Amino acid sequence: AIFGVLAPAAFAVLLVMARLPGIAHRLLDWLLGIIPPLRRLPLRALLNNLLDGLQALAQTRTLLLSLGWSAAAWGMSLAAFYFLHQALGIEVNFAHSVPLGMALTALSVALPVSIAALGPFEAAVILTGQLVGMDELAALSLGFLYHGVTVLSIAIWGVVGLLALGVSPASAFAAQQSKPNQSS
Repeated sequence: AIFGVLAPAAFAVLLVMARLPGIAHRLLDWLLGIIPPLRRLPLRALLNNLLDGLQALAQTRTLLLSLGWSAAAWGMSLAAFYFLHQALGIEVNFAHSVPLGMALTALSVALPVSIAALGPFEAAVILTGQLVGMDELAALSLGFLYHGVTVLSIAIWGVVGLLALGVSPASAFAAQQSKPNQSS
């Protein structure tokens, strides 16, 4: 619940920084004046890099498109997780299981411990199952099935995106393989 409040607040701060970078610079100057040892760190360069990255959010149209597409993507993920519960006949409190499962699987993907988050992703679904009173075998099945559906949909939409850009998957892989040869 705390992170549910902090995340939108942090996003709002980033939006203010994107639209009013002078405030971010003044805040950094104030912080460096209060804590002089921080001057040893490259905080100005980091702030400038952050502000450069946030420039897309400074434009209303780009911001709205980003929010819309993000909401659509998260909505599809929530729907997939919910419908997989239904397909497996899992009867739990969906209002707890689905958002909690989505949050934990999103965090598991951020852990740099395995390829395609294989293992941590399923563990996140199993933990969700334990927290909401789901049968262990059902939680394990849900974890593997949801991970498979997620990877498959990412692969399909990735190929669709490449084709929409006029890039064949074969040429994309060939270009990636030629990069190490160019640097040697």
